[in-house]
Amino acid sequence: MLQSRANLLTRTLPPVLVVPGIAVFVVSAAAFFLNMHVVGFDGYDLACYLMGGDGFAHGLPVYDLRLHGDGSRFIYPPVTLLVFGPLSHLPFGAVQVIHLMVGILALWAVVWLTLRLIGLERNAGLVGVSLGVTGCAMWLQPVFDTLNVGQINILVMLLVLADSAWSSRRRTVPAGILIGIATAVKLTPAIFIVYLLLIRRFRAALVATVTALGLTGLGFLIAPSDSLRYWIDGTFANAEYLISPFSLDDVTNQSVNGVALRFFGDSGKIVWFALALAIGIGGLAVAVRAHRVGEPLAGVLACAITGVLISPVSWHEHWVWMVPVGVWLGAVALQIRRTNPLIAGALLLPVAVYLTWPLEYSPGVVHPTSVLSPAGHMWNEGSRNPVVALITTTYVSVGLALLAMAGWVFSHKEVTASGAVSPEQLRTPPSAP
Repeated sequence: MLQSRANLLTRTLPPVLVVPGIAVFVVSAAAFFLNMHVVGFDGYDLACYLMGGDGFAHGLPVYDLRLHGDGSRFIYPPVTLLVFGPLSHLPFGAVQVIHLMVGILALWAVVWLTLRLIGLERNAGLVGVSLGVTGCAMWLQPVFDTLNVGQINILVMLLVLADSAWSSRRRTVPAGILIGIATAVKLTPAIFIVYLLLIRRFRAALVATVTALGLTGLGFLIAPSDSLRYWIDGTFANAEYLISPFSLDDVTNQSVNGVALRFFGDSGKIVWFALALAIGIGGLAVAVRAHRVGEPLAGVLACAITGVLISPVSWHEHWVWMVPVGVWLGAVALQIRRTNPLIAGALLLPVAVYLTWPLEYSPGVVHPTSVLSPAGHMWNEGSRNPVVALITTTYVSVGLALLAMAGWVFSHKEVTASGAVSPEQLRTPPSAP
């Protein structure tokens, strides 16, 4: 069913697509900012980041601070204070604008890289398609809410994808360094270092590890007491403490851990550990297999989905990886649309799950959101029938289904002659991005 992307290497999109692509992006962006103007920019997470930066700038213990006195804590590693500290001196409105502009630009870069990795040539048509897809992707709930609350998930995804895309002979920085930066900033990308080891890119794995450790060491230099609190006292591993005042069993925690805690209560911790171990091994096996059969992009995406599934906390915003996954599925659907039209259509359904609709975001407030929000309200109010329960597992269920599908497909493909894909095959063909 899934053919190699090799036959797409000479695909050149019609230049005329640049006009409708730009039009879609402009209309989508205008609607997005109009919604922000009418409903308001949430900015909750961004405020937490700036709270930590301001505390750092004034010599306060950043991990003791609470937003508005009883709200969320600053949860990122101390080295990130080098960025949040200076930003905290700017007006909040200015930081909001910077965050939105950088986030949308990063989203476009993710789409562009993904399209290049599936083999599309650089031309005006690709510019148009990438902008059009970016405009549509802004209305996926993980993306919409990442931009709305001020998270950095898109930037972290871009770092990982860019590191995976660049060729070893063309890159201006060593392979692995961007993954190392992402790991130092958000920890969970460490799964990509494991992936690099499993596909025998040992040098890239070493560079990523050294980069992450080096930046962590830099954190100790600039904020020694906060670093001791975060790393030595184990604050980084205390999920309940870090996400307070929210809880791990909240419906917006779309990880296997969140599902297990909602369904099994305190016993869910044991269930999560067992499932996370099995899914971690199985998901990485799928990723490695994809790499070995000549599908390196699919390998990276399988690794990303695995990481989101097994993390103790994966808020719905963390599923921004569905953007490159959706682009890749769309490419496959186009490839098989004539021979397997039903399967081609079905491949687009997983992305539809993440679309936003004008639904009840919070009691009495209509806002662009996915089916998770109303299902979450019903769950919290005690309406825990099978249908509601199933909807509260939506993102996790889709992720597991995609891994299972990829595992089945790639198990039926032959390994490349060398038994592995060389680092050069990870580059964006036929030239640099």
